[in-house]
Amino acid sequence: MAIPASEQWTALFLPQLLFAADPERLYSGGPAPRALLIEDRIAARNREAVRLGVRRCMNAKEALLQTPALQLERSGQLVGQELSSILLSIAQSFGAALLLQAPNSGAAAIIVHADQSALQQLLDTVLRLKFEAFGGSGSSPQNALSAAVKEAQSVQADYDAQALLMHTVLKENLIAKPAPETFRLRIGVPSFNFKLQLERLEAAFAAWTKTVKTNAVSCTIRAYDPVGRILHTSSVLGGNLLIPIGKSAAAGRIRLHKLLYKAVLEEQAANLELEVVPFRQTADGEAATSPLVRSLTQIVGRSRVYQLALTGDLRPEAAQQHVPALNLSGSAHQREPLPAYAHILQASAADLPPIEIFPEIQSLPASGGLPIFNGPLELLDGPKRLSSAAKDPRRYYRARSATGELLWIFQDLQNRRWFLQGRFA
Repeated sequence: MAIPASEQWTALFLPQLLFAADPERLYSGGPAPRALLIEDRIAARNREAVRLGVRRCMNAKEALLQTPALQLERSGQLVGQELSSILLSIAQSFGAALLLQAPNSGAAAIIVHADQSALQQLLDTVLRLKFEAFGGSGSSPQNALSAAVKEAQSVQADYDAQALLMHTVLKENLIAKPAPETFRLRIGVPSFNFKLQLERLEAAFAAWTKTVKTNAVSCTIRAYDPVGRILHTSSVLGGNLLIPIGKSAAAGRIRLHKLLYKAVLEEQAANLELEVVPFRQTADGEAATSPLVRSLTQIVGRSRVYQLALTGDLRPEAAQQHVPALNLSGSAHQREPLPAYAHILQASAADLPPIEIFPEIQSLPASGGLPIFNGPLELLDGPKRLSSAAKDPRRYYRARSATGELLWIFQDLQNRRWFLQGRFA
C-alpha cells in the first residue's frame, strides 16, 4: 500500500476497521461455544464454536439458529478500546493530524501532518507488522499487542494497511472529561462560488455528525472574507461522533488528541470550530494552484487538466472554452459576470434560453418562407441576435408547434435556412 503524500498532508485510509483485528485470534477457552458479535457479523472465539459450524459469514440470527447454546460477546467496548489504542499511538508518534472520519464502525480515515522523516518512521515501525505476531491461546489482547509491537521493532517484515490498525499498545486510559473541549480547524475553499462551497461544507459536516456512531459533537462553522471579516456563522449539532482532533499549543498545528468511544463516554465529546477562508493568496495576489491540479497536470499533461470558462458568446456551441487549470487564478475566479451575460442574469422568463439545447442543430424544412416541424410553426417573438459580432448571420425565435411545444429556432440569413436549436420546458 502506497501512502499518498502531498506537500503538507498525508492521508491514511483504514478500511474494515473492526474485522481487521481478526477476532478469532482472541482465543477463549472452555467447553461452551463462544463467538464475537461485531455489528451484525459473527466470528468464532473458541474451537467449540468452530466445531459447531460458526463461520464469519453468518449473522447473529443464523449463528444462534445453528448453535442455540452459543454465547455471544458484543464487541463494542473490546474492539473500541483496541481501536483507541491504535489511534492514540499514532497521535503520540506523529503529533499532528487533521481529522479522523468514521461514518460507521467499519471504515475510517486519518489525515496526518508529517514531514518525510516522519513518513519514513511510520513505514519503518508502525506499518511493518504482521498478524502472526499476536499471541496464542490464552493471550489477552493487551499482551498480544505488546508482543506484536516488540516483534515489529526487531523484525523487518512486510506491512499492509490492516496491520496498522491492530498492532499497537494502549498508552492512555480514556476517561470522561468534565466538560467538552473545543478544537479549531482552518479550511481553505475556492474563492470561486464561495457561498455554494460553504453550503456544501455545512451539509457534509451535518451529515457526518449524524451518521457516525460514537460521540456527539457540536460544530460551529465561521466563514471569513479575504481580509478576515466574518461573513457567516452556522452551527451543527449531531449525535454520535468520533472527535479525535485537537490543537497542539507548541506547534500551533492540528493534531490527533484523543479518541473517545461510546462504552466510555455517552455525553458530548467536544466542540469543533471550523474557520472557512478563501484559498490563500501568493505574493502577487493570485491564488495558489491546488497541489492536486499540479499533480494531475504532471501525470496526464497540461492540456487534459482544464476548467470550462465563459467566452461571452451566447451561441451554445461557442459559449465556453477550455482553460488550462494552471492558468486559473484567484482574480480570474472573482471576476464579475461578462457584459454579454448581464441581460441574461436579469432577464424575464420569456427572454431566457431553453433549458434543453440539442447537441446538434437540426435542419427544418420551410413552406412560404416559414419553418415546419410537425406542421407549420408559429413564431412567437424574434428575431434576436445572441452574438455581438457584426457578421453573425443567426436570428433566433421562439416558436410554437401544432402540438403546443415551445421550440428555440433560428434562421441563417446567409442561406435563409431554418434550424432547430432547443426546446423550452
